[in-house]
Amino acid sequence: NSEYDYEEQGATVRVTAPITEDLATTLRYTYKQIDYIEDGAFGADNSPGGVDNTVAQPYIDAITGSTWSQSIIGHSIVYNTVDDRQNPHEGIYASFTQEYAGLGGDSDFYKVYARAKMFYTLSDELDVVGSLSGSAGHVVALGDNLNVFDQFKIGGKEVRGFANSGIGPRMGDDAIGGTTYFTASAEATFPLPAVPQDLGFRGAVFADAGTLYGSKLSGDTGADGTSMSIRASVGAGVLWNSPFGALRFDY
Repeated sequence: NSEYDYEEQGATVRVTAPITEDLATTLRYTYKQIDYIEDGAFGADNSPGGVDNTVAQPYIDAITGSTWSQSIIGHSIVYNTVDDRQNPHEGIYASFTQEYAGLGGDSDFYKVYARAKMFYTLSDELDVVGSLSGSAGHVVALGDNLNVFDQFKIGGKEVRGFANSGIGPRMGDDAIGGTTYFTASAEATFPLPAVPQDLGFRGAVFADAGTLYGSKLSGDTGADGTSMSIRASVGAGVLWNSPFGALRFDY
């Protein structure tokens, strides 16, 4: 139950150029404005509104009620040999990105992150496909500190079964992000029994793990969960290559 909400608006300009058949590079510039808004847990005078906010109060005071801006130059390299985007059986997709913020705006950092995923057919006869994936990132403050929106946030998208921004450092009930993260995942997909393959349905089983830690926010935040702590989940899912695009349900 977050004590704040936020709105973003901005634009990105990018230029992508191929290096080889499997390798491409992208240069981009992003400018965005971010407005943090108290969600009603505090009154007009920031008085308590029925929640234990004594820890989170200084943090919320620091970010809400103002418009913040980011001016970011980014560069990415992407390597892609995946045979079929909708129904992959072989290949590797990998990307490496670095970002610099500091040409104007309220952010001043250098950020680097990467992810990779490999597909491999485990059984041609049974049409079982395995995949391994991983990602990592780190952000360094080029000034004295980072803003909360400069840090990484991870959750259910990276480790299935967790809430959005549900992993990593927190201030009270609020996710404040972290400076370093790692994730890993293993998955196997297969045709669903008694379901015609031309309908595009497949089953999946998976295991995910990840961590987000570290914090370099302004002031003494008193944040919890800034040390490394692995979170993990296992589950099963159904994939559907529908006429509207790829859809997926995981439990």
